[in-house]
Amino acid sequence: MSDTSLLYAILEVGKNLENSNAPLANNLLFNFNTYDEAQLDNMFKRIRCVLIKSIGEKEEDVLDIEHTLKCHLEELKDAINGSLCEASLPKPALKRS
Repeated sequence: MSDTSLLYAILEVGKNLENSNAPLANNLLFNFNTYDEAQLDNMFKRIRCVLIKSIGEKEEDVLDIEHTLKCHLEELKDAINGSLCEASLPKPALKRS
């Protein structure tokens, strides 16, 4: 899977998630806006693995986003949330004087 194909696939996943899982779609967008290059590369590699696994399950060897979201949602969640995302950032401790 080329880098360009991967990016288009991730964007398509994000569009589909907006309707089915808005918090996960928001985390994906948050990651795009805040991750540095290494963090994005790590997330892309993890998502690529999920997408390739999904492609291998279909006879046509074509990416089916609906199939991926139906059968691999937990893996996508792990790939998207696996690094720092807004939901996993520690809450600051309030100190009283």
